[in-house]
Amino acid sequence: MEGEFVYLRLEGIDSRENTTELIGDEFIISPEQLIPAREDTFYPFQLIGLDVFTEDQRFLGKLSEIYQNPMQTVWEVRDGSRELLIPASKRFIREIDLKGRKIIVRSIEGLSV
Repeated sequence: MEGEFVYLRLEGIDSRENTTELIGDEFIISPEQLIPAREDTFYPFQLIGLDVFTEDQRFLGKLSEIYQNPMQTVWEVRDGSRELLIPASKRFIREIDLKGRKIIVRSIEGLSV
């Protein structure tokens, strides 16, 4: 999300000078207050906890963390103590089914399950 900004308008904050006391604070909003994501994009909170399967229905684990690096976004998938790191790109992510609470990923050469 580098280069993207979120602008908030907060009641009682009417100038930039009044915002300095808010630096570092976190804001919580309900999902209903979010701008709808573009097609084929998702908010991280929608994905964390989804079951991850290969195309041949092998269970890999649950999506536990999303790392947004400058070069690419990587998903951490955990099943107990086993951890897999999967690039979050269309090359590897085949389907995201929010209603079914699952993600289908391409079988990656060398990926042992």
